[in-house]
Amino acid sequence: MPHNLSHQELLQEYLALQSRVTRFSAQEQELINVRDMLDQELVGYKRMNEFHAAAIEVRDVPRLLELISETLVDLFETEIGFACFRYMLEQGSYQCHLEGGGKYREEEMKAALRALCSSHAAPYSWCDGEKEAGSPLSRWMIGKKHRPGSTVEMVVIAAVSREKALTYGRIDQRKFTLFQLFVESCSAYLESISARQRIKTQLETIRKSELELRRLSLIATNTHSGVIITDAKARIVWVNDAFKTNTGYVEEEVIGKKPKEFLQTEGLNDEETLHRLSSALQQHENVSVDLKNIRKNGEVFFLRLTISPVRDQEDKLVNFIAIQQDITEQKVSEARMIEQNEELTKINQELDQFVYSISHDLRAPLLSIQGLLGLMETEKMGAANMEYLSLVGESTKRLDHTILEILNYSRNARLEVQFDSFNLRTTIAHILSDLGSMRRDVRTSVHWSGNEEVVQDEIRVGVLLKNILANAIKYSKRGGDAEVEVRAITTPQAMQIIIADNGEGIDEVHLQKVFDMFYRATHSSPGTGLGLYISKEITDKIGGSISIESTLGIGTEVTIILPQH
Repeated sequence: MPHNLSHQELLQEYLALQSRVTRFSAQEQELINVRDMLDQELVGYKRMNEFHAAAIEVRDVPRLLELISETLVDLFETEIGFACFRYMLEQGSYQCHLEGGGKYREEEMKAALRALCSSHAAPYSWCDGEKEAGSPLSRWMIGKKHRPGSTVEMVVIAAVSREKALTYGRIDQRKFTLFQLFVESCSAYLESISARQRIKTQLETIRKSELELRRLSLIATNTHSGVIITDAKARIVWVNDAFKTNTGYVEEEVIGKKPKEFLQTEGLNDEETLHRLSSALQQHENVSVDLKNIRKNGEVFFLRLTISPVRDQEDKLVNFIAIQQDITEQKVSEARMIEQNEELTKINQELDQFVYSISHDLRAPLLSIQGLLGLMETEKMGAANMEYLSLVGESTKRLDHTILEILNYSRNARLEVQFDSFNLRTTIAHILSDLGSMRRDVRTSVHWSGNEEVVQDEIRVGVLLKNILANAIKYSKRGGDAEVEVRAITTPQAMQIIIADNGEGIDEVHLQKVFDMFYRATHSSPGTGLGLYISKEITDKIGGSISIESTLGIGTEVTIILPQH
């Protein structure tokens, strides 16, 4: 028979059962809590995996910062996610993204988060309660990551504002540990993107360098100038086809040698040039010299050598580039020109001697003949003899005039221009007085406007005006009413002199040639054809101009324009 329990025993059994039920309920709650925690961990790791899958595909920093901020809010159940990074070599250069916190408080939150970045030097820290008065943040976790050797720093913050402190859960060690792992991953992805961008930039630089190298190689290969590339010790590593053509050497014969070892011989070039070249190479400086080289067949040729040093990114000398331009024809032309100049100098000296002889040895007998003719005219002679004497006198005058014109031409060509102040009106008056004996039937007049004092080459201006006035008087109207008019207009800058006659004029077909040497537009009067040619040479020499307008049978007008100096 079952034992009948007493009331006391039943009460004890009941209490024991109640205790077991309580323990079971507590264990069940612990199991539920563990299950919830595992579910949270599972969701968290699932969200972390989604983040990793998405971050791997990201190729730019702004999108990565946006993804990090969104993940912070979801993964750590916080109100605010903030991701920021900066280039450490560029002050003030940073990018950031804020997720949550309310749009109306965005600038305030960014300012508080940036202040948090600046105030925490430790790589990781967290706070589960407000520590700074006036801060809009209640709790937060911050991670700052800078990999050794990297040029970028990442800052990641998960935070809750004071307004939403009761809505969001608290921060514990478990969350903070997971946060540290998350920041490490974010830093790795950021470094990957930065490295990818650096590699892309380097590849682009390499591509451009290769393109530039191909262009330079194409230029060096196809240029007519010889190109030599040497190492830092001036030993040849490459030559172009033009070098091989110019020197006669093939590539195998010159690689590893210094150019001077086979292109130079002792005494071929002067020591000063060689010293300048050697000094520039030792100092690693640019240099350009003219040298003589020897081709493989022994032929000497001239070249203009330009050498430039090439340095690497660390400013270390790696190469020399030498460009050889064959200037043999130029040097031969220069030598020929020097020889011709010497010959011209000799000719000019002989011409000076000739002019001296004309002025002294030829004019002296002429002047003596003219004096004797003057004495003979006082003697009583027959009409025939007097006519002969007159012809001889005219011939000596023409010859003397020709000699004077040659002398004027020689002086204009040889003598330097000298500008001085003189009275132009007085000069014209003296010339008209000297020419008065040519034809006493010619009436002359001078009209003036402006200052009489001018600044020019007085001797050349005198010769110029004498030639033109002599022609005007000589070819003026025959048989009465012969007239020569001079009109002068002067300004501080220039002078204009117009000489007009009413003579026979010049046919239009001759006007384009009247300034040619020995050209005569008329044979009505004897002349050499040098006067107008010399006049044109003089105006050109002193920077002026001369022009002629003429109508056959009416007259001629010569316009002279000269600058004042």
